[in-house]
Amino acid sequence: MRTIDPFVRVIGRAVGAVPGRHERRPESLANVAGVAVLAATIMWLYTMWRQLPCMLTPGAEAPDAFGARCYTDVTVLYGGRGLLDGNTPYLDAGDYPAFEYPVLTGWFVELLRIITVAVGAPVGPGLDGNDYATATNTFAAVSFTVTFALLLAIVVAHVVLTPNRPWDGLMIAVAPAVVLTGAINWDFLPVALTSLGILAWARRSPLLAGALLGLGMAAKLYPLFILGPLLILCLRSRRIEDFLRTLATFVAAWLVCNLPAMLLAPDAWRNFWEFNSEREGDFGSLWYVFKLAGFPVHDLNTVWTLLFVIGCAIVAGLAFFAPTRPRFAQLAFLVVSAFLLVNKVYSPQYVLWLLPLLVLARPKWREWALYMVAEALYVYAIWAHLGGKISPPGDGADRLYWLATLLRLAVQLALSVLVARDILRPAHDPIRAGRTNLDEWTDDPHGGTLDGAQDAAWATAVRRRVNDAISGAEPLIAGVHEVRWLIGTFVVTRGMIVLALVLAVAGAESDRGFMAEMVTSLSHWDVEHFVGIAQNGYLADSKTMAFFPGLSMVLKVFMVVGVPPVVTGIAVATVSAVLAAWALYRMGGVWAAGLWLIVPTAVFTTVPYTEAPFCAFAFWAWQRARAGRWWQAGLLAAGASAFRVSGLFLIAGLGILALTHEVAGRSIAERLACMVRRAVWLLLPAAVIAAYLIYLHGLTGSWTAWFEAQQEGWVRGWHWPWQSVMNTLPPAEFGGMYHDQPGWGWMFRFELVSTAVGLVLTGFLAARRRWAEATFVGLQVIAFMTSYWLFSVNRATLLWFPLWLVAAEFVRHRPRSDAALAGHRVAIGTWIVLSLILMSWWADMFFRGQWAS
Repeated sequence: MRTIDPFVRVIGRAVGAVPGRHERRPESLANVAGVAVLAATIMWLYTMWRQLPCMLTPGAEAPDAFGARCYTDVTVLYGGRGLLDGNTPYLDAGDYPAFEYPVLTGWFVELLRIITVAVGAPVGPGLDGNDYATATNTFAAVSFTVTFALLLAIVVAHVVLTPNRPWDGLMIAVAPAVVLTGAINWDFLPVALTSLGILAWARRSPLLAGALLGLGMAAKLYPLFILGPLLILCLRSRRIEDFLRTLATFVAAWLVCNLPAMLLAPDAWRNFWEFNSEREGDFGSLWYVFKLAGFPVHDLNTVWTLLFVIGCAIVAGLAFFAPTRPRFAQLAFLVVSAFLLVNKVYSPQYVLWLLPLLVLARPKWREWALYMVAEALYVYAIWAHLGGKISPPGDGADRLYWLATLLRLAVQLALSVLVARDILRPAHDPIRAGRTNLDEWTDDPHGGTLDGAQDAAWATAVRRRVNDAISGAEPLIAGVHEVRWLIGTFVVTRGMIVLALVLAVAGAESDRGFMAEMVTSLSHWDVEHFVGIAQNGYLADSKTMAFFPGLSMVLKVFMVVGVPPVVTGIAVATVSAVLAAWALYRMGGVWAAGLWLIVPTAVFTTVPYTEAPFCAFAFWAWQRARAGRWWQAGLLAAGASAFRVSGLFLIAGLGILALTHEVAGRSIAERLACMVRRAVWLLLPAAVIAAYLIYLHGLTGSWTAWFEAQQEGWVRGWHWPWQSVMNTLPPAEFGGMYHDQPGWGWMFRFELVSTAVGLVLTGFLAARRRWAEATFVGLQVIAFMTSYWLFSVNRATLLWFPLWLVAAEFVRHRPRSDAALAGHRVAIGTWIVLSLILMSWWADMFFRGQWAS
């Protein structure tokens, strides 16, 4: 039997089309192609009817193209680029702007112009109103007729591309996107060439495939991106010779189209590349929304290119490391989607680029419908935005257009995630899992010579060395699935922080260049002090004595050999964060480590701060102590104490652990001896702290130099807890003392929240008789609450490993009732989402130099 798409089944039942027991497949692809062509014809006729209001009428006013939602470049550019005067794109622009499209599109338009003149349309400068309208409308009719032929070619190509799913071609034939955007431009030309190129590759004709894709790139840039996934797949499957054949004809076809313009009109040929390089964030893009919102992204070329490169790297990783080799169409969809997500502009007709690839990558009517709705809403929104129909009075922000743009981006991103999921879990792939017996998967009907090919031995060996579990294969060792999820969490969270950094740098109003601004964004607040100590020592600024020397010593060592301190600091933080998460995983499982990785203040474990190295040393010290390896715990605690004064609290907590945790011995004397043997190792971290105080005494002659530096720089003198809370309230109040500093008030509100969390956690640990952990957290809370105000408590939550152990226990808890279980899951999900949002916001605050606790 065969499966029916659930979405189609629901729609079918709604209209009475319930499959019966005598149902059978069409006897040939020709039947399906006939139905698809008929459907596409009906849709195109409707498209032409919608275009009628935008046809020119002699003697009448210009049509309201935006209001009628029938705008088309075809009529605008025919007169606006001199084609009506008889000019040839690139070679003869006259007094008109140069033709801003790739060369093959220009030659295609010239062919349409020649046909237009051949059928009797007027041509030449100085035409009167009647002739102008007649010529323009004739050119539009010719363009739309040829465009219709290209649409039919696309539809038929997709009917035959997947022989066991020919009806998928209807997703293009009846797509609302064709009606709404098909007549805007000539984009059906590159789309048709790309579809035919994929068909040629599927029919094992790499030379023809390369030629068609090369022609596609000569018409639009995006077919170029498809070669990247094809290269990875061919490398993985030992089909590199086929790729080289494809590449050769690709380059040859592109050159054949471009060389005439390159040689005869080099300035006009460069116009397309210069135009796209110089344009700012434009319609439909995320960057345009930022610009409208008052946060323009500077140096946008660097930003979007970097993001696209990251997206391509992710796609390449999927292509190479997925346990089952991805299908060609899946990777083609992902790389083009990545380009459209971060590109500087998104014209409405760009949906036509991605729609055929979606039909090949994930042919599900439900996802198709979601995509079509999002794109339709965007098309209506862009015309209303350009026509001023949805702008609020008084030149207010056009937030409805922002919303439509963000919805389109979100849906496209969601589809990309689903396709990536299909790659990692082929059982979800509609193509590969479309049979009743899932063991009889279709490999890759669009893969050509890749279909059924075996992976190269070297590729398999490399994937195994990297760890098959990362990409979803069967685990090689116990617990590797949990490790895989932790690695994924680490990569995603650090990626979000890097994205916040890139956006902050791009939004900075500076002429220093992208890299210089990035270094500045990474060097705010305490980073300046750590680098300053490494460069100049402590005497240059007495306030720096409040910082323990561990991190600055590491920075100094690498500065000697020429490594920039910021680079060293980031490397130390990254490695330390991995080690800290590993220790938490050993103590509390995957949830303890995962929740710590998504903590809102995670940015401080990615920049040159001391939180990450302290956590790495302290967490492992605690883990080793619980395992009875006290000499290791002592050495690790000494390392932690070199980075932060929090080593004092670690020593106190470990001291209580030495007295209470599984003390060996039957007699009191034996038990005391056991405690002493443990506690003696804590002299090591105590000696590190003592050594630093002695060093400061040698510099200043004062045994209280550290306390004086805290008081001078951060007002950390002794106060009663209620005084500390009262001093925190004014900056935390809405409209309080820092109302002119965006986000500062929220930082102080979170200080109050973090303090409350610390108090509750301490009480909970004490009630559970976890005295050592209660001591470690409680002493820190006391220290913060006896300062002038609550300050840096938010960052201290990173150090409170008991918080994440308790949180992991909560996650693993399974309530008995269904209602309680539902509430439990909602609470967990809500925290994860809020934490990720806050993490991005916190990183943005830090990178923009705002107060971030």
